[in-house]
Amino acid sequence: MKCKRCGNEIKEDSLYCDKCGKRVKKHRIPIILIVISSIVIIIVSITVLNYTKKDIKVKIHSILTSEKIISELSVLKVPHGDVIKKEDKNGNIIQRIAYRGSIELGINFKDILVGWADDTNTIIIKIPKISVMNPYVDTEKIYVIPKKNTNYDDKNSERINECTVHMRKQFEDNKDVIKIANENAKDTVKNFIGPIIKEMDPSCDIIIKVDGEE
Repeated sequence: MKCKRCGNEIKEDSLYCDKCGKRVKKHRIPIILIVISSIVIIIVSITVLNYTKKDIKVKIHSILTSEKIISELSVLKVPHGDVIKKEDKNGNIIQRIAYRGSIELGINFKDILVGWADDTNTIIIKIPKISVMNPYVDTEKIYVIPKKNTNYDDKNSERINECTVHMRKQFEDNKDVIKIANENAKDTVKNFIGPIIKEMDPSCDIIIKVDGEE
């Protein structure tokens, strides 16, 4: 290399120019960066290697079955209103019961299964099928037409139970809503647990399935 002051050729290991005496500046930053980068890589490698597949499986299962917030976020709450039509033996409508309320669709996180795909670095989280939960009928929004008599109570426990059973049946048979609820539960689990898995093992892939799916 050459001296920047006088242009004299200087040996690579020299600290001063032997002609003009100018100090030679050494570019040490790249070396420092290389050293720091190497240390970071080693630390990350050690951190990742500290988690075995069994460790990850146990931790993820523990989080999913104990964190109440995940269960709450995965629940799909749907407002609902409908009319129950009562018929006589000839198929004629003799009474209608209109009601409004809401219902929840979610999963039981205690039944979640966590495992590894055979000979791969893919973790599989299997969630149970959606359950229809907590049907709620607003007692102020039950209307019976026509009433049997002027003293007829259209908001008694029998009527409420009738509306509750009807609402549950409507959603248990509604494949479109069940599908939306399934996707909501899967997205909630993935968004919550995905970053934790990646932190434990960045190379790990995640598959979330509903019980019964291929």
